[in-house]
Amino acid sequence: MRELFGLPIETMLVVVLGLLGLSLAAVGVLAARHPVLARLGVRNVGRRRARTALIVVGLMLGTTIIAAALVTGDTMSHTIRTSAVKAIGETDEIVSARGATDDLPGELGAAVGTSYFDESVVQRIDGATRASGLVDGVTGAIIEQVALQAPATRRSEPTVVLFGGDPSRMDGFAAIKSGGDTITLASLRSNELYLNEKAASKLGVAAGDELALYAGPVP
Repeated sequence: MRELFGLPIETMLVVVLGLLGLSLAAVGVLAARHPVLARLGVRNVGRRRARTALIVVGLMLGTTIIAAALVTGDTMSHTIRTSAVKAIGETDEIVSARGATDDLPGELGAAVGTSYFDESVVQRIDGATRASGLVDGVTGAIIEQVALQAPATRRSEPTVVLFGGDPSRMDGFAAIKSGGDTITLASLRSNELYLNEKAASKLGVAAGDELALYAGPVP
C-alpha cells in the first residue's frame, strides 16, 4: 500500500505513531498524578473478566477486518500492476485514438466506432521526444482482438491479440525471443505471423502450419 485516504502511508505511519506516543504519555502522566484512579481502572480488568475479554476480542476483530480490507486492496493493486507490466512489457506510454477501448467489442472482435490516427502523428511524437534523450523508441502499431482458426487441427481461438508494429521502429523496444534466439518483425514475409507458445498450444499448431485470421472490418 502506498496511500491511504490520499495520504502517503509513510506519513500516516509517523502521524499515528506520534499520536500513540502522546496518548500513552498522557495516560502515564495521569496515572502518576492520580494513582488511585489508575488502580480503580486496572482493578476492573480482573473483576469483569468477561466484559474485558469481550472488549479485547471486539478490538481484535475490528483490527482484523480493517487489515484484511487493506490486504485485499494491496493484492488487487499488485495483480493489476503485474498484469499491466506483463501485457505492456517495457512500454511506458501508449497513445490511442479517442474512444479506442478494448471494452467495446464489435463483429469478430473489431472495435466499434473507433479509427486509427494518421502515421504522421507517430513522426510528430518521435520528433518531439527525440531531443529529450529519455525515450528509447516510438512506433505506431495496430492492436486488435481477432479470431484465429487452425484448419489442420480444426481448433479456433476467438480472442487473440493481434499486434502489428513498424519493423523499422522496433529497435528501441524489447527483443522478441523464440527458442532462445532473437527474431524481428522484419523477418516476416507476406502472410506470415509470430504466435506465442500459449496460443500455439491451444490451437495445436507448430511453425509453418496454416492459420486463418478473422479480423472483421478494420476502422
